[in-house]
Parts: sequence; C-alpha cells; structure tokens
Amino acid sequence: MKVYFFKPEKLEEYRKNITENLRGYEKGNLDFVKAQDLALSSKLNIEDFEFDMSYEKSSDSDFENIKKFYLAFKQLKNNQADEEILWAGLCHISPFKEYIKYRWDCENEQSVLQRYFFGEGGRSKFYNALARLWWYGKITYEESSKKPFELTEYICENLTTKGLLTITFAFSNNEKLCKTYLRTMMEFERKNKLTTNEYLKVRRYINLLGGKILLDSLEEKDFSEIINNYLNKIVENRKDFDEKECPKCGIKANNKKEIENVFGWRTIRNKKIPQSHCKNCRSKKKD
Repeated sequence: MKVYFFKPEKLEEYRKNITENLRGYEKGNLDFVKAQDLALSSKLNIEDFEFDMSYEKSSDSDFENIKKFYLAFKQLKNNQADEEILWAGLCHISPFKEYIKYRWDCENEQSVLQRYFFGEGGRSKFYNALARLWWYGKITYEESSKKPFELTEYICENLTTKGLLTITFAFSNNEKLCKTYLRTMMEFERKNKLTTNEYLKVRRYINLLGGKILLDSLEEKDFSEIINNYLNKIVENRKDFDEKECPKCGIKANNKKEIENVFGWRTIRNKKIPQSHCKNCRSKKKD
C-alpha cells in the first residue's frame, strides 16, 4: 500500500477551502483533491489491509479497526505520527476516505477540520479519523503479551472515558505508565465497575499527585499500588447506591430496593456494597 502525504503548502490550502468543499465532505466525494497536491512517501511501505466496515453502528468498529490500522502502520515513529501532512493526506485518498465516510458524519466545517485535518488544541490528533486509530493502538498495544490488544479492547468500551482521559495525564508520554494505569483500572473494574464520575475522581487524584511527586520516577508496581489504594477508597466511601449496572449482562437497578432484588449485597471491611454482578449472572457462573 502506497502512502501519500499533503505537500505542506497544499495542506494549508485545503484547510482554508473547507467551506468551499463542504458539500463534497458531506457526501464523501473528494474528487476535488488533485493528485499533484500529494507526495509519495519513499520511506513508508505499508502492507495492504482492509477496514472492517461491517458494523451497523460504526462506532462499534473501533476496536477491530484500531488493531488493523496500528499493525499496518506500526513502523511509524512518534514524530512521524505527529505530522498533520501525513494523516490529512491519507484522509483524502482511498481506501481511507471510504472508511471516514463510514465512521463519521462530517456535516459542518468543525467536524471536517477535526476528522480530516488536525483541529485546535493539543489533543487534536486523537480526533483525526486516522491518527486516533494509530495513537490509541500505540498507548495500548503490548507486543510481548499473550493478548497484545487486551488494553485496546478495554478502552474501546468507552473511548471518551477510558481512552481520551488517559492522554490528558501529565505522564501520557510515558507508555509504560499509561499501560500500567490502564491495566490497573481494567483489572479493578473486573470486580468493581466504576462510574464516569468515579473515573473523573481518579483523574483528579492522579493529577494532584503529579503536582507533588514526579510520576515518571515511580516504578510500575508502585504506581499500580497507588491507584489501587485510591480505587479501594472510592468503593469503601460509596455512601449511596441509587443505581447499579451489571458489567456482564447490562441489567440495571435504579434504587436500593432493586439493587437488593437484582444484585444483593456483600460486606467489605464492615461496609455493605452491592455485588459486582447480578444474581442471574452469578448463578450462571456457578452452573
């Protein structure tokens, strides 16, 4: 597969002409792109692959396409993956433009800027339709693991909460700490499902901690222990259990009475909390 990138001066030209070409972006018809505005990379040789566009809900394809895309482009260096001319160029040619049409509805200038180019802000590469696939793969892929994309599958449960939040940490450039953080969260959630608000509490705690100590200096096991200790405190300090969702089957209880009937309770360190899984799922597990 040949890899093309925008010539720098042409990148700016196309960015300025989004309004003029908006109709084409809406329809996924990018015939306005001229071949001479792109340059062939002589250093990147990518094996052919096909995006998985079989999902009725296109966002459900993220896990499979992160795997496919990252493996195909794994040879990229971080500094290359920071280049807008690369990702924007690819976004405007086949087979990548067909994938973007499938995955995203770009009906206004802002969405086109985010998905086909780099928008504003330091996290812009995590909004670009292709760069996001590579970077999410980069921060989660564990080559030596028996399940190298296990963390990828975990963040794809909710990319906003579990993926995008991860790259806002001060240690986000430290791949080992990123993977340690995600693995700790994943393993904890196998027993205790966290709410979005609780995820935000962990983020605030770690950011505050980063103001006191140099997180990059921590050993992985020490960092994991710090996170686990705080997660356990969150569970212990849950005062009200007004709702609960089973992480396996998705059944919900909306008040304490329903939690009693659907989940039941357990006691940890003299504190009563809901069972992790509903009674039905726990019963099937025993069978």
